[in-house]
Amino acid sequence: MGNPPWERIKLQEEEFFAPRNSEIADAANKSVREQMIEALKHGSDYDKQLHEDFIKARRSAEAASAYAHLKKDERGRFPLTGIGDVNTYTLFAETMLQIKHEEGRAGFIVPTGIATNDSTKYFFAEISASNLVSLYDFENKEAIFSSVHRMFKFSLVSLGKSEFADICFFLTNTDQLADIRRHFRLARDEFILLNPNTQTCPVSRCEKDAELTKKI
Repeated sequence: MGNPPWERIKLQEEEFFAPRNSEIADAANKSVREQMIEALKHGSDYDKQLHEDFIKARRSAEAASAYAHLKKDERGRFPLTGIGDVNTYTLFAETMLQIKHEEGRAGFIVPTGIATNDSTKYFFAEISASNLVSLYDFENKEAIFSSVHRMFKFSLVSLGKSEFADICFFLTNTDQLADIRRHFRLARDEFILLNPNTQTCPVSRCEKDAELTKKI
């Protein structure tokens, strides 16, 4: 079981400078910010050190991104999730799938994008084939995670051998998991039936909605 970090690997300049130089962090636009960063090289000793620290952090992020994007034939570790602006949670999810024993289970808390985003469609297609036991999607409206934005969506995902996946969407607290009307089950061929192009997870509010969609 795990709660991997939810961080973009790409260095966010505003986040880097926010606790170090608020003027740069609050710059009017990227062009102005880049000029201010360049000017640090000619400033005080603190400014010069800050510029050096920024360059090191950017190089580190670029190296991590390049490593994540290595393709399988290049001995890449993440053929399913090393796509686009990579987020650490997707890399952790793929790692858990790789190290899970054939008869074992794995569970993790990640943004719901793991099942619905275009950049993770290959990963989701892989787990929905036979490895997805359940996916329970929550909106953070009731502040389950107090430091996370109230509109943010995350999911409890369980991997293991299973012919069907048990799925819930739009939950706001864990007590709602007891309401069987919110649950719907999908087999591998039904994922393909409903989303043949992307093979991402279909979204329904309840079992009746899911059954109606399948019939249509």
